[in-house]
Amino acid sequence: MADRKIFTPRSITFNGTDSLKGMGVKIAPYPDTVIGKPQPKIVNVTVPYMDGSYDFSRIDGELHYGSRILTYTFLLFGENREELEKKRENIIEWLCGEPGDLEDTDFPNEKFVNAAFSECGELEYFSRFGNSAKLKITLTADPKRKSLDEDR
Repeated sequence: MADRKIFTPRSITFNGTDSLKGMGVKIAPYPDTVIGKPQPKIVNVTVPYMDGSYDFSRIDGELHYGSRILTYTFLLFGENREELEKKRENIIEWLCGEPGDLEDTDFPNEKFVNAAFSECGELEYFSRFGNSAKLKITLTADPKRKSLDEDR
């Protein structure tokens, strides 16, 4: 008999707190949640009275990248709008601290290093009763993911 995969909701762990177990919130799937690709730093320098330009992007032998943008949409459920607003405040407080490592269950055995809070949206209610909402949070992180095994 074939092994069946058990579905587990997506979550993130930031500075030791898990979004699902510690905060009680789920993360929406793509396209609401997007892990951006870091953009390469292209360094072209033009010199006066010269045709073209010099490309210094790989001056030390490798290409360097800008920060990675992580956009997570949290799904919040509660009794009323006040409870959802309190959850929003708790999430912001959790993520607004010092930059740290962020683990995402969609990237097992890897972590995003030096993740830092960047931006928070307003609650977007998707129930007419005001007991469920989406909350979009943006973080920045170092461009390259690291293996969790490096710390062990």
